[in-house]
Amino acid sequence: MLRDIFILWSRPFESLPKPLYILSIFLASAIFHIIIYYPMTKQLIISPYLTFYLSQGIGCILERAFYKVSGRKVGGWWGRVWMWVWVMGTGSGMVEEYYRIGWVGMMRGALVENGLSPAEGLGRWLGISPDVGIGK
Repeated sequence: MLRDIFILWSRPFESLPKPLYILSIFLASAIFHIIIYYPMTKQLIISPYLTFYLSQGIGCILERAFYKVSGRKVGGWWGRVWMWVWVMGTGSGMVEEYYRIGWVGMMRGALVENGLSPAEGLGRWLGISPDVGIGK
């Protein structure tokens, strides 16, 4: 179903210049996330989502421009540094919003109720916590 929604969104915009086409896809993702988080928050949280997702589109456009200028794709060690700096820099508003609405505390509370610290919960999710262990 999500594939169908993506196709319905993207087809009308295929004739746009590539940068606008890329931004329209990331705009669709922002709208999707605004809608799916509404039932949990009972608020339309628009600004952090638009900022984050449109910034990711801008990052993709910048990577395309880098490729056109240099003939090389963004990658390797510096590509990872670029990606982490970009994501962490543009995602801070969304993380702040998660703290503001209490989503982070709620998730931490769910871990504590099950007797897990956040680190233990992450370890269990990764399959490396002491009680799960690799090779057990």
